[in-house]
Amino acid sequence: MSDDTPNKKRVAIVGAGPVGVLAAIYFAQRAWDVSLFDLRPDMRLPENKARNQGRSINLALSTRGISALHGTGLSLDEEILKCAVPMKGRMIHLGKEGKLQSQPYGVRDEHINAVDRTKLNEDLLEAAEKFSNVKIYFDHTFKKADLDAGTVEFESRNGESVVFEVDFIIGADGAYSSVRYQLMHDFPIHKGFSDSHFLLGVLRMDYHQEYIDTAYCELTIPPKIDTDGDLEYAMDSNHLHIWPRKSFMLIALPNPCNPYHYKDRALIIGDAAHAMVPFYGQGMNCGFEDVQVLADILDEHKITNTLPHHHPEDSKGPQELSPLEIALEKYTKLRHADVVAMCDLALYNHYEMRSAVTSRTYLVRKYLEVKLHLLFPTQVIPLYTMISFSRIRYSEAVVRWQAQTWWLNAFGWSTASGTMLMGLMLGLRYGKDMMQTVTHAARTIGDTYMKGA
Repeated sequence: MSDDTPNKKRVAIVGAGPVGVLAAIYFAQRAWDVSLFDLRPDMRLPENKARNQGRSINLALSTRGISALHGTGLSLDEEILKCAVPMKGRMIHLGKEGKLQSQPYGVRDEHINAVDRTKLNEDLLEAAEKFSNVKIYFDHTFKKADLDAGTVEFESRNGESVVFEVDFIIGADGAYSSVRYQLMHDFPIHKGFSDSHFLLGVLRMDYHQEYIDTAYCELTIPPKIDTDGDLEYAMDSNHLHIWPRKSFMLIALPNPCNPYHYKDRALIIGDAAHAMVPFYGQGMNCGFEDVQVLADILDEHKITNTLPHHHPEDSKGPQELSPLEIALEKYTKLRHADVVAMCDLALYNHYEMRSAVTSRTYLVRKYLEVKLHLLFPTQVIPLYTMISFSRIRYSEAVVRWQAQTWWLNAFGWSTASGTMLMGLMLGLRYGKDMMQTVTHAARTIGDTYMKGA
């Protein structure tokens, strides 16, 4: 990992999935010496293609992810979208008879994009390899790191231990991140006489793991043959198809942790920092946005590839934070609020997709939100639009959505109260049966909005 440029900073990125490779591109563009490691073999080689066939579920790419790809200036967004399948909404399959009900995602015909997981990863790897300051090490398993000393150890495919000296480590190694575990605990510190030592285990990070009662399996729906003998999609390809059955629709996810960094030495991003249930299609988009937000903050703080990021090891007394650590603290503070909000929204969407999409409450609210958004496009924005078709911060989207919910509930109760009053007046004039009918309608309206609260 040597370089001829004096004091040029070296970053090791653990995990060559989409988020890790995108991070490598962003750092390479800022002239860092980038080493990208992955425990898997190179997925682009023909002999390794079969390994990826089991992971066939496409990824959802929407505004946040597209923005991060566009931010590279390499036209990656255009290249990847060429092979994407647009999805304009959900297709709900109702009951045993399979009646279809289309529910658009956007208000103005917006759509998300289904992209092939493997091709996306391969395209990003190809882009990263074009940088002379990027080296990719496949078949390298992360073993441990001495964060303060700036060393990271891997085991190569032949079992050899390889140690690299780096200035900064980024963990993008997924939901069960080894780098995150490293950030959570100090390694044993050996002190004293040769025959004895002390082990100091310090927990550095708040960490939360949550299970949901929904199992995951993959089903293949083969294409059908059209009248010309050609293959075509068995169902409408421009929808996400859902079979809601209330009671079913074991995932273990570490989610979320805080802080995401250790001093100015290490950072975790993507699923390593905030794995979420896969029911909002925001996992990759959120990870891509991590990279873009991080790059924006580093640029804002003028963090360069040659800036002295660390304080001298032999300095005495209290130390001020280095410029990089200040930037990383800002990243953690800014991003944590957003990813916690997104993890919560993903769980909420799990419930919505499983059962709420068929309820009258959901459909009435969705109808009202769409109509109000068309009348007041900046004041009332549907939640899905804020999350998937804008770069409004996730945390801000939740606050706005809660406020909109309050106003919609207030509107519902006002409507119910007005209907109740009308029922009372009609009852006094036309009799008991009329009053009971209108009162029942008012209660139905009230119940609808109470359930939607």
